[in-house]
Order: sequence, then structure tokens, then C-alpha cells
Amino acid sequence: MRIKEVKGYLLKVPYPEKKAFAAAWEPAPHKDFTFTLVEVTTDEGISGYAGMISRGFEVIAFIKSAVSEFLKRVPIDPFYVEILTRPLRIGSYFGPRVGLVDIALWDIIGKSLGKPVYKLLGAARDYVKAYMSTGQIKKARDHINDFEEARSKYGFKAVKLRFHRMKWEDDLKVLKEFREAFPEIEIMVDANQAWTYFPPYWDRKTALAVAKELEKLDVVWLEEPLPITDLEGYADLRRRTSVRIAGGELEYGLHRIREHLERGCFDVIQPDPCLSGGITEMKKVAALAEAFHVWYVPHGWEPGIGLAACLQLIGTMPDYLCPYLEYPLDPPLTPEVRDAILTEPIEPRGGFVKIPDKPGLGIEIDMNVVKKYMIKEVTEEA
Repeated sequence: MRIKEVKGYLLKVPYPEKKAFAAAWEPAPHKDFTFTLVEVTTDEGISGYAGMISRGFEVIAFIKSAVSEFLKRVPIDPFYVEILTRPLRIGSYFGPRVGLVDIALWDIIGKSLGKPVYKLLGAARDYVKAYMSTGQIKKARDHINDFEEARSKYGFKAVKLRFHRMKWEDDLKVLKEFREAFPEIEIMVDANQAWTYFPPYWDRKTALAVAKELEKLDVVWLEEPLPITDLEGYADLRRRTSVRIAGGELEYGLHRIREHLERGCFDVIQPDPCLSGGITEMKKVAALAEAFHVWYVPHGWEPGIGLAACLQLIGTMPDYLCPYLEYPLDPPLTPEVRDAILTEPIEPRGGFVKIPDKPGLGIEIDMNVVKKYMIKEVTEEA
């Protein structure tokens, strides 16, 4: 079997009732859930898929100009997936991140063998606890109402709230009100400071002050409380608080994560298989995390097909290494929007998500829906 073609599609799924999603990490709201879908086809008629959040045609253009050209000159059997690890890693340093091609190859391998990816890589479990990952800054009562509704439907036992108000003391007020409403729930906090390009900007003293307050409220972890360039600050903060420090969701590859772990930056590392090198690379990262006795909880703010890739990876890790799945849910972002191109949405039951056990990534793509939401690329020829 040989790789025949790599194609990309840009999709925009509108939020219902013309509502907008105002992400805590971005200055402007979005009316559409936008992502890239990649399709790898083979000469045996098997197609593999992967997808990730994007803003435009940047990933598709790089696939056309670099990845496809490489594969034309170096015809590869998809089973030899490790051959692509270095080219995809190096390519993603000077172009958009294309590690999701690796995920599509694993989808092909699984489909060819009739097995889900996690069972081919060595399964550790069939279910994982999901935490409801919110993404917006809302009033405390709105967060409480959203979680009550989601818990009633899906059984969530954990949630992540965003801290990105201009005053962190206002963030804390919302958290305290939420904690009073749900004293038994596991709560994570994400400050979104690692990559933020608009205020507020936290320094080391702010991060420490927040961490000390979170200790009192039994918060599971504090995520991205400092710029990702301040590795010394992360290590110092980790030593001075009992709250777990999490981060690294947009970091790229094995060697950068090794540096984080050697310098003692995190209790929880979070590289995303769709953004950080694919399943092959992230299996190696998982081994590093286990060797350093820290958690690896993959970042999962992705379309449904990206969430499926996270689940296949998590299925290879025991609970003591990866105790949670990040499950994006914050109306108007719902499973119906996030998983629009899947024939079945990925949904928790009793607070847990089953690792998809169909061949490959365990999900099926509805190409009619893909065509419905696909945005055509405007080229010079056109």
C-alpha cells in the first residue's frame, strides 16, 4: 500500500441562532467553529482523516507546497509511519503544524487491520473521565447554569474555568461562587497566559498570589499562569505551591517537552497530538511524562475528529498517567457543532467517555456534511 494523495479542507460550522463564541484567549468573538480536515488516500482505496483548529488555509497551503511534494518523491507505505516523524517535525518548525498527517496514517493503519488505534498501540483502558472544558468569560451564574445542565445530561464530575478578567480578584470571585454551588466537583483553572497576545498579562508575583488562593479552594491544577518563555518562573512557582501547575499545550515535539520536564516546570503536561506532532510523537511524550512522574493530559480543544485522536492516545495510557480527557463544551459550542462532520457525536455517559472502538480513529466522517460546510479556496488562477 502506498500514499496516493493528501488533501485538506477548510470548514466553517456556524454557531446556532447566529450566536458568537467569545474565547477567553482571543480579543474578538467568532461566529463559526473553524477547522481544517486532512484526508490521506491510498492506492488501495483506504482513506485516513485528521483535523485541527485553524483560522484559514495556512495548513492546507503548506500541505500542498511541502508535504505532498515530499510524498511524491518518497512514496511511503502508511505502515511505515515512523519514517515521517522527522520530516513532519522539521517541517512544522518553518511552516504550519502538520503532525495531523501522522494521525491520518494511523487512521489508515487501523482501518486496514480492522482495529482501533489504541488497541494496535497497546491498550490500557476503554474509558476516561471527562472534564467539561469551558472557553469563555461569563458571569458566575451563567457558568453555574451551564454546568448544571451539562452535568444533568452527561454526568460531569469535573470542570475547567477560565481566568482572564482584567483583575484576577474578579476571576476569584466567580470561582468562589462556583465552588459554593458545587463543593464536590473537581475544578481546574486556566489562565491562558502562556500564549496570550492581549491583556491582562500576569507576572510571577501575580501567578503565585493566584496559586495561593486556589490552594484554599481545592483546585486540581492552575494552567498556563505565565508566559511560555518563562521556564524558570514555572519551575519556581511549582516549588512554591501545592496546586498542580499545568501547561505546554501548544509546545512542539519531544525535545521541547523534555526540556520542560528536566527543568521541573509542570505537574501536568498538555501537548496536543493534533498540534504537536501526531500520535507517534505523543506516545514518546507520554513515556517521558511517566519517567518524570507527571501527568500527561492532552490538550483537546479540537473538532470531533481531533477529540477522537486524543481519545485513541489516552486509551494507551493508564489512569495514573492520564486521569482526564479535556472535553470542550461551552454554549454555543456544543457537541452538535464541534462534531458536526461525524456520523455520531462523541458524548460522555456518567462523566466518562468511551474510547471509540471502531477501526482506525473509531469514528466515521459524513462527507456530505463536509461538503456543506467546506469553504472553497480562492486561488490566483481563479
